[in-house]
Amino acid sequence: MIEQLYRVFSRYALPARMVFCDYCDTAEYEESLHAELSTMPAELVDKYTWDAMHHTGNQLDFRHFVPRIYQLLWRDELPFADPEMVIGRLAHADWQDWSAAEHDSVRGVLDGLWDDAMRRQAPPVDIDSLVCGLGLAFRGVPPHVENWTTDNRPLAAPRLVEFVLANASELPEQRLGDPWWEQGREAMEALVTWLLTPRVAAFLRASAEATQDTHPETSEAVRLLDSAAAR
Repeated sequence: MIEQLYRVFSRYALPARMVFCDYCDTAEYEESLHAELSTMPAELVDKYTWDAMHHTGNQLDFRHFVPRIYQLLWRDELPFADPEMVIGRLAHADWQDWSAAEHDSVRGVLDGLWDDAMRRQAPPVDIDSLVCGLGLAFRGVPPHVENWTTDNRPLAAPRLVEFVLANASELPEQRLGDPWWEQGREAMEALVTWLLTPRVAAFLRASAEATQDTHPETSEAVRLLDSAAAR
């Protein structure tokens, strides 16, 4: 999937000079961003991702960096950039309006990150950050979440329990805890509405019964959902 990103986005060469914040950064920083993309240091990519389209470059420039950004995200090698921000940057770049090949190749990577979360004990992006990032990118309930209650992958139900418990303090107020939701409050509200529909708690109950899951975490997640939905 990452190789596909490099192929699809290879046509986006950087201009001789990108716009950058000359108050915040130096010409040397801008010049360094013209290095070979596939080997660009993680620290430099990390900084660019924070700056992208706000202080450095435009949407077309961002597409140039997309393959390396998501390669490093998938490897869990971005030192400081929060996954929520990295994935949410797609909305700022209007990725839903990109060509079919570009959109589909990025969607493939997002699907892969979700599959990792549903199958791997230690995925590169934790479930709370991943749901938030996807919510920001899709500006609403992402399709991955819409299909969560019919997902039969091994960790689908445990990851949902993990997500609910990660937001245990905020759910009684019908909100979520990740600070990055401030960048997309409507998306957060839509996600909470989905989370509190009866089918979500029913999915966890049915999964626990099918797997004979007696872990107290599952019961607590169901209790939280029922309680928040009743408010």
